Amino acid sequence: MLVCLPHMPRRPHACSCVSLTCPVGHADFYPATSGKVGAARHLIRRFGTSFDACTFLCDDDNVSAVLLCLVTALLCLATALLCLATALLSLATALLSLVTALLCLVTALLCLVPGL
Repeated sequence: MLVCLPHMPRRPHACSCVSLTCPVGHADFYPATSGKVGAARHLIRRFGTSFDACTFLCDDDNVSAVLLCLVTALLCLATALLCLATALLSLATALLSLVTALLCLVTALLCLVPGL
């Protein structure tokens, strides 16, 4: 495994047909003409225009997968928080029931013991 360091050149070799990126700290070698930038360069040459005169919009499957995982994680977190809120409400209801039972017991004792 090759780990990218900040001082590594983009092309650490003589071949200009291979590109190198370090998206998450590991080296990624690929053909220089591939990818979104390569596609944009091809289209710009094909239609005889320049980068300054173009707008390029595309989707990245990796980003979509990461966003899907993030949304899933947020939904799980929301579900866990709702379960916690439900448990707290159940606990509050149980405590209110206990207080009500204690008040009923005190009332019954007051009725049974004359003079209190």
